[in-house]
Amino acid sequence: FKIESYLFNIKSQIKSRFFY
Repeated sequence: FKIESYLFNIKSQIKSRFFY
C-alpha cells in the first residue's frame, strides 16, 4: 500500500467532480 497512490486517487476523484 502506498500513500502517494492513495492521495493520487483522491485528487482524481476531486477532479472528476469539478469537471462533472
